[in-house]
Amino acid sequence: MTGKLFYQKKELEPVKIYHFNRIIIMELNSFTEKVKEIVASKPSLGNTLKFVFEEGVIFIDGTVEPSVVSNENKEAACEIHVSMEDARAFLDGQLNPIEAMMEGNLKIEGDVAVAMKVVEIMTT
Repeated sequence: MTGKLFYQKKELEPVKIYHFNRIIIMELNSFTEKVKEIVASKPSLGNTLKFVFEEGVIFIDGTVEPSVVSNENKEAACEIHVSMEDARAFLDGQLNPIEAMMEGNLKIEGDVAVAMKVVEIMTT
């Protein structure tokens, strides 16, 4: 009986992993599209920025006009490490990025001025 239960768990696990990975990819793609919409209607950052999530990255090349948004993991002048949930709350106006940083839910690496500019662009 124990062997059979172990076998059943082994059989089900790949399905759960596949389903979970598919949801993560869909969530990252959805969030990337939302960032593209916002960036397209705003002036260029004048620099590069990368949002780093557990699920992947969103890279904004603001050195060109219009800015280019992708999921490429490139070097950036500023990296913002945050959960996807907190990033969505930020874009929806439900989370103050300064408070999130003070609480340890958001971490900035690199040029803080770029991070402040992206906050301004994303919230206006």
